[in-house]
Amino acid sequence: MDASKPSEGYADSIFTFYDTPQTDTSQRYVKISAGQETKNVVIRIGPRCATLHLDIIGKNGKLIPVQLAFTRPDIPGPYITSVPAGGDILVPPVPFKMTIKAPGYEDYDYSQTSDRQGWMHLKSGDSIHVSVSMRSN
Repeated sequence: MDASKPSEGYADSIFTFYDTPQTDTSQRYVKISAGQETKNVVIRIGPRCATLHLDIIGKNGKLIPVQLAFTRPDIPGPYITSVPAGGDILVPPVPFKMTIKAPGYEDYDYSQTSDRQGWMHLKSGDSIHVSVSMRSN
């Protein structure tokens, strides 16, 4: 089963990027029969995410849509997603790095809230504002 409620800080659990060490990914089976009530089922969707509020500014001084590439030390490969101009994105409460990409601009490795190795560490429920002026390439 896949569950999410972005308005409350719970991202789409189908993406590995949102898994946390506290997430129970073991499978459970529940028998559901037509016309019968199913009782005593608890769905755990993991800890709340943090929220990044993005203001990514292009050469004309206006907000632009971007692509974000996230990497985590415990998961191979990047998680890449698109975000509209002035959009928000949920991120898991685990260490990650974020690169901001947009056509016609240099990639930007965001590290303003990171440790010395560039890993961002946000807590469940945190909310931060990310404002970046992109440089044309």
